[in-house]
This record gives sequence, C-alpha cells and structure tokens, in this order.
Amino acid sequence: MLVNSKVDGIIIDSVANIDDDKYYKSLANTEKGTKRIPVVSIERNLSKYGIFSVYVNNVLGAYLATKHLLDSGCKRIIHIGGPMGIEMVLHRTTGYRNALREAGMEILQDYESNGDFSPFSGYRELKKFINGGIQFDGIFADNDQMAIGAIKALKENGYKIPGDVKVVGFDNTFVSSIVKPALTTINVPKYRMGWEATETLCMLMNDPEKEMKSFSMELVANLLERESTNGAELENWDLEGW
Repeated sequence: MLVNSKVDGIIIDSVANIDDDKYYKSLANTEKGTKRIPVVSIERNLSKYGIFSVYVNNVLGAYLATKHLLDSGCKRIIHIGGPMGIEMVLHRTTGYRNALREAGMEILQDYESNGDFSPFSGYRELKKFINGGIQFDGIFADNDQMAIGAIKALKENGYKIPGDVKVVGFDNTFVSSIVKPALTTINVPKYRMGWEATETLCMLMNDPEKEMKSFSMELVANLLERESTNGAELENWDLEGW
C-alpha cells in the first residue's frame, strides 16, 4: 500500500513472526517499477536481510530489569511476556532467565505467562497467578502497559507496592512516570532511535546504492528506578520528549 502511495522510503516497526523470512526478504527488496524503495527497521534487528536496523539489546534490558529485582531482595519473580513468536519477546524472556540462572535460581514455568502488550492482559495474567496461589514478590513485564495492568491487580488484592511486591516494566513510555506508584522501567531511547532511523533513511533515499559500513545500530537501554521498586517519591514527571 505504501509503495503504491509513491513513498520514497519506509521506516518500519514490525511485529511479524520471527520465522517469516519471506516477508523480511520482500521488505529488503521493496521497489516500485525500477525504483528501489529503501527500508529502515526500528526495534527489530533485520540486518541479516540487508535492512538497516536501529534497536536495543532486549536480552540485556530484560536481564537488567530482573537483576534489579533480585538485587532489591526479590526471590520469586513472575515474568509477564508479550505474544509468543515475536523476536523481542523471545529475547526478553532469555534475559529474564539469564538473570535467574546467574543468581543460581531455578527457571519455573509456573512463573511465566504471556499477555498481548495491553494493560488488560497484564491485569488478567497477574490475576491468574494470584488466583492460582502462586507466591511472588517481584514482577517483570515485557512492557509498561502490562506492568501497569499488573499493578492494578495487585492493588485490588491488597498488595503493597513495593513493600510486598516490586514491579519493573520495559520501554519507559510516558505513563510509567505518572502512574501511582511511578513505574521502574527499562528506558528505550525512543527519540534517538527515531532520529538515527530517519537520518539513515534520508541518506539512503538520496543515494540508494550507498555502501553501508554496518547495517545495524544497537542503542543502550538503561534501567530507570522509580517508586515501584524503591518507594521513593518522584519530584517531577518525566514527560520530556512526549
């Protein structure tokens, strides 16, 4: 559809299945007639298909989130992952498990579930853990929306945050700093990601045959500690850039 709209370049944030090689190869060879349409990927590393990609290390981000919970004293950490079959979800699950293994803890399937990135799915999955009698003192969710849904379920069932349960999300979307308690999360440098992707796309549109030294750019994702793990009151909202 975009190609038929006479676009000169495309920035894509794909959630297509990890095994959909045919789709990714078609993206790498997008053209209209004899004109090549350059494509840049954000959040997904599609460089092996020849698509320039700007992304964060999701394995490392999830590892940092889980390690923070462990370092904060958590012993039984629930992981609410995103939809199965998506590469970033697989990577965040790997990071969660890596942190547990490093701490000498057993990987328990009963402590893992999958939502759909929506707040309701985080709420729903956490209710399942509570109703199933699972004992937990930490939650790592694959995005802020599911973490916030989990916080709602915790509050409804009388859990104190972070006294009884500590919660960490992923992405640092604007809601993470205004929810109560403010959410500890993994910060994804969204502004820089968009900037680098756009700058690269403009360069490729101006010179479609340009030789790239690298087809990928990995940005650093860092932990932002807030009330949901340390109880400290925020002095201001972190809304810059939204």
